Amino acid sequence: MRIRRIEATARQRRLRVAAYCRVSTKLTEQEESLEVQQSVYERYIRSNTAWEFAGLYADARSGLNASRREGFMKMIADARAGKIDLILCKSISRFSRNIVECQRYVELLRSRNVAVLFEKEHIRTDEPTSNLVFSLMCAVAQDESRSISENIKTANRHRVEAGVYTPRRNQMLGYDVQDGKFVPNEDARIIQY
Repeated sequence: MRIRRIEATARQRRLRVAAYCRVSTKLTEQEESLEVQQSVYERYIRSNTAWEFAGLYADARSGLNASRREGFMKMIADARAGKIDLILCKSISRFSRNIVECQRYVELLRSRNVAVLFEKEHIRTDEPTSNLVFSLMCAVAQDESRSISENIKTANRHRVEAGVYTPRRNQMLGYDVQDGKFVPNEDARIIQY
């Protein structure tokens, strides 16, 4: 009788995949967008049998300063702790609108063998060819943020110069805005007093 030894094959570990979602403001429409993003990513990750769901991280804040985004910082901490192998993100501008921070965090993640997949730009940071394109796209995201900010400031300045006032919700104590006009609310008597 001949004994044949069969070598055990290494069982491949499933990739731990998380997603990062962000919107700029806490407006109702954007909060709904954030919920949709989270739902789509969770289903997408859980449907891939080669992946293990490692969590969803989300923020409703500007993308200019990472330290002010709790969800982002928690994701970075979990990645540094070895809980994440791959992060999915809708676009570079959702990850960060600050070129220096964006590149710094991607490098930090790369040093921990954590890749980021930016869906819109089709960039995966662990691919050698991605560095140049990634740098250019970071610059575009930052410039887009600057341009939006300048456009808003210019529009506001033109409205002020033209004497046009656009009332917004909860902008004046003691009044609510209804049909574009200020209407006294229950706090008006306190303000009048």
